[in-house]
Amino acid sequence: MFSLQLILVKAAGIEMEDRSRRAAEACDSALEALTVKVGGLSPGGSFTLAPDNKLNLSACSANWCDEYRIEESSGENGNDSFSIAGGNYWGDQLPYGIVKLFVRRWRIDTVPNYPDLREITVAVLTNSESTTPLALQTTRISIRTP
Repeated sequence: MFSLQLILVKAAGIEMEDRSRRAAEACDSALEALTVKVGGLSPGGSFTLAPDNKLNLSACSANWCDEYRIEESSGENGNDSFSIAGGNYWGDQLPYGIVKLFVRRWRIDTVPNYPDLREITVAVLTNSESTTPLALQTTRISIRTP
């Protein structure tokens, strides 16, 4: 009985590490996508950041949130496989066999005293009501055109 508990604790730790790694990857990919189009985006977002890195949430929409999904499919030999799909799926009904893995929220701010500099903050959460991010990253990018 003790060894079964130990195995379950070890498996839970591995699952949490994998989830944290995937959340960081989801955060990176959102930052990368947003930096490409930041010049065409207005400041705003779906949260404000409190001093303790908790989020004060506002409404989500396709402009400020999306979902990372995982799709389960059976292979020829009966083994299940999973594929991750990121994208702008906000508010869509999930088809059978697809579950939400993460919700990504972001905000874009103009840096005070630097009107050509934008700060992008991305938070990856377990669901749309969560206020504690699994991953949180910020970057600054210039929107000045040469």
